[in-house]
Amino acid sequence: MVLQRPHLPARDAGRLALIWEDFQGHARTYTFDDLRVLSNTIALYLLRLGLEPGERVCLFMDRIPELYIGFIGVLKAGTVAQPLFSAFARTRSGRASTTPGPRRS
Repeated sequence: MVLQRPHLPARDAGRLALIWEDFQGHARTYTFDDLRVLSNTIALYLLRLGLEPGERVCLFMDRIPELYIGFIGVLKAGTVAQPLFSAFARTRSGRASTTPGPRRS
């Protein structure tokens, strides 16, 4: 399973992988190990929900680190990531856009 095989040598796990700064200038940093742990957590959550490879997972978030970490987690679970943006929430006429509903068990 992809979740159990590190693709990065242990010596690089603590290296800086992502720097994100908000509009007020506050920065957050993530190491490669942070990204691995956080994305694995999301992947395991999706798998425990019963999602199967090839199923679609929609991500509706601003462009913040959690979007990118979630995207990686979705891919690690073998599912398909579909980012959604607020522009798709409603059309000008006020009707919701046409998208498939959630999977029913």
